[in-house]
Parts: sequence; C-alpha cells; structure tokens
Amino acid sequence: MGRNKSAIIIGTGIGGLLTGANLASKGYDVTFLEQLDIAGGRFTHIDFEGFAIPTGAFHAFPGGIGGPISQCLQKLGIPIDLVIPDQSFIIDLNGKMLPLNIRKKSGTKSGTSKIFGLDNKFKLLTALVEAGLISLVGKDMSVDKFIEKAGGNKQAIQLFDHLTKFSVGVSVDLASIVDISRSLFVQNLGKEGFLRRGNKDLIDTLVQFLSSHGSQFKFNTTVSRLVFDDTHVSQVITNTGDYVGDVIIFNVGMHRSAKILADRAPNELISLARKSIPAWGAAHAVRCRRRLHHRDSIILPLKYDSIAGIVPVSEICPLLCPEGWSFSLVYQALNRENMIEEQINSAYTELYDYLGDDIDVFNTAIYRDTHPAAAIAQMIGQNGTARLPLHFKGMPNIYFVGHDVQGAGIAAEIIGDSCRHVWKIIP
Repeated sequence: MGRNKSAIIIGTGIGGLLTGANLASKGYDVTFLEQLDIAGGRFTHIDFEGFAIPTGAFHAFPGGIGGPISQCLQKLGIPIDLVIPDQSFIIDLNGKMLPLNIRKKSGTKSGTSKIFGLDNKFKLLTALVEAGLISLVGKDMSVDKFIEKAGGNKQAIQLFDHLTKFSVGVSVDLASIVDISRSLFVQNLGKEGFLRRGNKDLIDTLVQFLSSHGSQFKFNTTVSRLVFDDTHVSQVITNTGDYVGDVIIFNVGMHRSAKILADRAPNELISLARKSIPAWGAAHAVRCRRRLHHRDSIILPLKYDSIAGIVPVSEICPLLCPEGWSFSLVYQALNRENMIEEQINSAYTELYDYLGDDIDVFNTAIYRDTHPAAAIAQMIGQNGTARLPLHFKGMPNIYFVGHDVQGAGIAAEIIGDSCRHVWKIIP
C-alpha cells in the first residue's frame, strides 16, 4: 500500500489553514511550519481582560455567507457563525448618518450617490469602462482618478479616502479602483459578515479540523532555506528540523517568500518584492462604560483626517467584550513620510473629540517595518498583475496563497480566491 502524499504549509494564516484543510480532507499528510507560537497570523485575536483584540484583521468576512472565504469553508463542510448587519458601512457626514449605497432606494427622490456627485450614470459607466479596459492590459487606475472621471466631488474623494484607508491601509491616490470596485460589488450583494465569536474561534475550529485529520503544527519554527532536487523542493530546512513534502504552500507574503527561496527565487518574484512597499497602519482598541454607538455598522467619520473607520464591536458581536462595556476598534492609515508618534497622537485627539473624554484607548497596535502583520498587510501599488501568481513555471511543487496573490478585491476576498484557485490546480 503506497504512502499518502504530504504537504508542507509555511505559515498558518487563514489562507494556509484553509488550503491545508483542503489537502488534509483529500488524504494528504499536512505539516504546518509557523514562526510564531500561535496559529492564525494576523487573522486571530488575543483575549485581554475579556476584550478580543485582533492581531491585525478585524472580525469580518467580506460578502458574508457568500464571500470567498465562506465559500471555502462551505466546501470543507466547516460551519461558521456570522452576524450580518443590515448595512455594512455608515457614512458620518457632519453628523448626518448615510448608508454607503451608491444606488437609489425605491420610493426616494435620490440616493446617497447624488450627495457625492456620483449620480451621472453616463460618466460613471464611462469611467468604469475605461478602468476595465486599462486593467486588461495590466495597468490600473487610482481611486481618486476614477472618482474625478466619474464626476465625483470633493466629498466623494474624502469618502473614498476613508474607505481605502480603512480597508487596505492606503490613501485614495494609491488604492486600486479595480480592487475597490470589486469589494463594493461584493458588499452590495452579500454585505459584510462578522464572526460572532471572533477570528480566533474560526482559527481554533480550523486547527481542530486539521488535527482530527492528522495534521501537525510546528510552532516557533523558522524556515531558513529549501533544498531542491532539480526543480522540485526535496527538503525544507528549519531551526527545529528538516521536513519533506510533495507539495509546498507559501502563505507568508512575497517578501519572506523571496527570502526563503533565495537564489532559486524567480526573477518575477524578486522584482515584485522589490517594488512592493508594506502599507503602515494602526489599530486602536477603545472601551467605555457608556454606550458609544447605536448602530451595528462600520462608521466612516468624514470630518476627521486620522480616523479612517470605526468598528462598533460590542454592537455587532457582544460576545467579544465583557458585559456592561462598549468596545470599538478604530483603524488608521499611517504616512511613512511623517512622524508616527504625531500621527498616533492626532488619532487620539480625534477619538476623544468624537467619542468623548471618558473613553479608554486601552490598546494601540502599530503595523510597520518588521512587524509580522505589516509584512503580510496590503502593499502600496500591489494590485492585479503586481501580485504573485499562484504558481511559477519551473517550480512544479510550490504554490502561493494569501492576500498578495493575483486577483481582484481586497484582503479576505483575495485570500479566499487564491485558495479556491490553488485547490483546483494541486494534483
């Protein structure tokens, strides 16, 4: 009787865990190599006094039950418990709360689009066609240029600047309209889903699924190099031992992938890694005994420069904080050219002004430089063909999954898509 095929997964982010679960369900012997001492990477959370503090990504699923990651879980037969608010995003326009909905509502004279100058269907369609055409030849259009072509006003630029900073950690002039358009399309159809018990609950579920299929996890394990047998990887060398796999899955971002592959890294990978710059950002955890919000939607407060978006966690998922507390996560994009401390202090000033002096900003996580979450966060200028292919020719047993693999959309949308596509091509 022949042996089972084996797979080595480098990294335990959500993309790696999903792909490992798919391989394990097909009979592969799966081993995970993780440099941290926990699974999940930036898609998990740490419990602090009963508050679920994310390690990077907040507790959300783009597209809800119909989104790419949800579809992966459905294929694996792994249930998820999602909260689906009626409205994913709310725009705070000088105290007027507007739903992020570019379409007219039945029975109303005009939709939100008119306020932002995006109600001219001809201009909007023309801009969409132009953006689509240039994307076919490997180019892209920034979101601010698209808004201008579509007839949007200054408030529209301000709105999308908040949206892109919140979603991908970059300003409107650096964000891809192809990615944002696809993300808004997903939101419009399926809305944002939130994990009722947080990211860690899903990660724990995946780890349990994998363990029940015989998968192994090697934590505090750093991959130093790969040994090749002609074009195939024959061994993975780490600080905790050497490992062998028929299939090697990278889920650690293009920079670390290039470093591990060293002189065997394809020129395309090296070029992509050199061009890509990690986006810097900060996540502020805010709590208060007083109820801070009365809506279960993500809030985009347009009058502020530092605060990009606020997730009212306790309104959406009350299980993620102690009873009697109001808990929010506030996201901020950081400018690499300016002093970080000044930008963080500016966010604090805005938070106290917006939410009140009695709030407690009890945790601020800054993602920059060598921070693990920064290395695998959205990259500046990284969209479409500026992302990794799923597979390089000449490396028949190496595959890539994660946020920086080719595709359209943002964050979890790309991760889910990359998993689904890799699953189809792995023998």
